[in-house]
Amino acid sequence: MYKKYSINYKGYISLLRITQMYLKDQTLTMTEFAAYLILVMNADFDNRHSTYGQILRTDKEIAVGIGSNQSTIYRHRTSLIRKGLLFQIERYTYVKFLDLYTSSNIGKIAKFDSSKLKNYLAIILRTNAVSYEEFTKQNAGKSHTDSKSNNSSNEESSIYQQVSTNKEDELEDIPF
Repeated sequence: MYKKYSINYKGYISLLRITQMYLKDQTLTMTEFAAYLILVMNADFDNRHSTYGQILRTDKEIAVGIGSNQSTIYRHRTSLIRKGLLFQIERYTYVKFLDLYTSSNIGKIAKFDSSKLKNYLAIILRTNAVSYEEFTKQNAGKSHTDSKSNNSSNEESSIYQQVSTNKEDELEDIPF
């Protein structure tokens, strides 16, 4: 049964400046980036919920809430799934690594040097995990190539594929 959620205009999300790399390397257009942020804002941020990381509102509800068209939201959501920033399980769409937008983790992540930040974003594009904790559970005992095959939708031209491919390097010093 579908539970209806109204758009929430209260609250905030934390945003790392490194997310601009999605624009710089042309992973996302400006419009897709805006759509991505809107979808992130409509995800469940309470990690005590079974719906943590899930985009709670339908395309239609989001469109009505922001004065857009349902088909526009649908197009951007499916594009973001193809590009690896969102993933879908059955009919539900999830934000990968919602940890990236939580105030409890943002300060830790922001202290990474630029190469570690790029590695972190590379992990996000390669996995279907809502949190770092879930990622580590999914990839316990897997090789790097197994982890990469979880998401075949990566764009070949992405700079994130040019960063370290050593799994131990990627996981070292990630704070959660």
